[in-house]
Amino acid sequence: MSITFVPMTPADTENLVGFLTSNRFPFHVQVDPRAADTRTKIANGHFWNEDAQGYWVVKEELRIGMAALEDLQDASPLFDLRLDETQRGKGLGLEVLRSLCDMVFESMPNTAWYS
Repeated sequence: MSITFVPMTPADTENLVGFLTSNRFPFHVQVDPRAADTRTKIANGHFWNEDAQGYWVVKEELRIGMAALEDLQDASPLFDLRLDETQRGKGLGLEVLRSLCDMVFESMPNTAWYS
């Protein structure tokens, strides 16, 4: 089954706060995101602005995580990928990452391809 990415909007604020604060992210700087910090990032436009866009990662109609693209004005955008704890260890990371790369290179023609 394919991975899809649903763009986040301000209407997703509560779901995003819930997702980030109900999961641990041991390989991120902030392992246990706090609601207040997340709300501040959202208020500052971190997940949806001209240089960033957050997406829900969906597989088989189930929201399995989120991805945020940053530095979209540059030729080399960065990404933040977080899977729900219940979805980890199932081999989904590689599938999601490949799908995210496909989406970026197909929908953002100014993105540079480095090899």
